[in-house]
Amino acid sequence: MSELRTNRIVPRDGLPAGAAGGIVQVKHASQSSTVTSTSHTSYTDVLECALTPVRNGNKILVLGNVNGYSNDVSGADWTNAAYIKLDMKENSGSYSRIAQFEHPGIKIDSEICIVTPIHYMSGSLNAGTVYTYKICVKNTGSGDTWSWGRSTDGCSVAENGCRLTLMEVSG
Repeated sequence: MSELRTNRIVPRDGLPAGAAGGIVQVKHASQSSTVTSTSHTSYTDVLECALTPVRNGNKILVLGNVNGYSNDVSGADWTNAAYIKLDMKENSGSYSRIAQFEHPGIKIDSEICIVTPIHYMSGSLNAGTVYTYKICVKNTGSGDTWSWGRSTDGCSVAENGCRLTLMEVSG
């Protein structure tokens, strides 16, 4: 059996200006248990995934989804609101927020389900550096409870959980 290995494939006539060459590698993470958040003062980690680029100048395309459920018990206006953020760190450094979304909630006493898509493209990165991306959540006010990746209608967390996929895109 033969094996072909290469670190880059470029079309015969080259790449158009500003084009990238394709997907180099893919990493994926799925949520394995429900994460509950009640805090409006600090973030709760939901899921993380890491990728180490093989070539300088390549980028990471981040795709994911965050599934959440909340049943307002406080009866206050503008309840069930939440912040969802995407953090990134290099190697063993500190996490920094690179993207954020606010779900504004609803203005009645009710339950709510949301699916929030995550889409992010990094700038040029360094080969050999571990880039770890993490999804975090926080309630916007007190009194609410969110269940992230909750099992519902006979579905397990593996079927209904949050997901995070990282793709190295050649530069």
